[in-house]
Amino acid sequence: MTDERVIVHVRPRAILLVVALALLALGFLVVADAAQHVAERVLVAGVLACLLRPLTLRFARRMPLGAAAVLIVGLVLVGFALLTAVEIRALVAETNRLKVAVPARIEQLRVSLQPEQPVRRFIEQAQVEPRIREWLGHLPARIVLGTDNPAKGASRVTGALLVTVLTMFTITRGAQSVEGAIGLFRHRQVRRALERIVGAAYRGGTAYTWRTLALAVVSGVVAGVACWGLEVPAPSVLGLWVGLWSLIPVLGLVVGYLPVIGLAAAENRGRGVVAAVVLVGWLVLAALARRRWIARHSVDVSRMLLTLSVMTGLHVGRISGAVVGVFLAAALGAALAEARRLNVSGELTRGIDELFALPPTPADGGGGALP
Repeated sequence: MTDERVIVHVRPRAILLVVALALLALGFLVVADAAQHVAERVLVAGVLACLLRPLTLRFARRMPLGAAAVLIVGLVLVGFALLTAVEIRALVAETNRLKVAVPARIEQLRVSLQPEQPVRRFIEQAQVEPRIREWLGHLPARIVLGTDNPAKGASRVTGALLVTVLTMFTITRGAQSVEGAIGLFRHRQVRRALERIVGAAYRGGTAYTWRTLALAVVSGVVAGVACWGLEVPAPSVLGLWVGLWSLIPVLGLVVGYLPVIGLAAAENRGRGVVAAVVLVGWLVLAALARRRWIARHSVDVSRMLLTLSVMTGLHVGRISGAVVGVFLAAALGAALAEARRLNVSGELTRGIDELFALPPTPADGGGGALP
């Protein structure tokens, strides 16, 4: 038997085609990565515009809308800058106290346990103490800028300026853009249904987000006061931690209060019990507030949907991402509720039938239904 040789001829055009496809795929990935950051900033700007538009419209009664938008956004930026400048020193100082207190409590717990205890082995093998010390060292920068990398922090500052410009533009021209998009639908019933659904999403998302943020601020203040009364170190940092986690219903408050209970119990078991009692009491009050003050006056949002939205927002954009997640979950819930009401009344069904109605044919004498 003779061995057959297979000779493969590769033409230059095929090589060029493969290289071109590879470059096209690489360019698509680069553009997609860049578009992701742009989309995030556009989304943040849109949500901020929705939240600030009601207040802007009140000021617009006495001045032009553009001037009112510049005034409101400027006040928000100045207030945030002043709050950051004042609180960042306190956060850094309290974080330094946490860097001493928390590792000391962990070491005290490790020494008090027997060498064969699983908890002690976990603390030693996982290097819990140095990791927590390193994480606490980056905490203030992560809270303010969302990162502990100076280059990324400068990029986020540039992104914040872009978000500011987009927010003012959306406040002044966003309503006209939405109305123009809805006006592209020629069928009157469909336009009316979309106007009602979009309006309900805007009103429900705005009211729910503002009330949820107010409840989060109160939760943080309650946690900070409890830490101060129980002589737990870093009450401002722990209050900010609890307030951020309180955006997640029920489970968020439990996760947020765990460091408070742990540090209080490390000082004295009685203080730990008091911290647990404060947690249980505030859980009840927060649940009542969500049901009677938030859901009744805005929209009732699914806990699962809200949890997924806030967790995704925290992963993507820290505090601003969490606020966007709350707004989107509330807006989606309000839009679905309004669509359900329209469907029950028959307006949405008539609009869809009108949109997809077939043109009249000579065979049926003007009817649009299929034979």
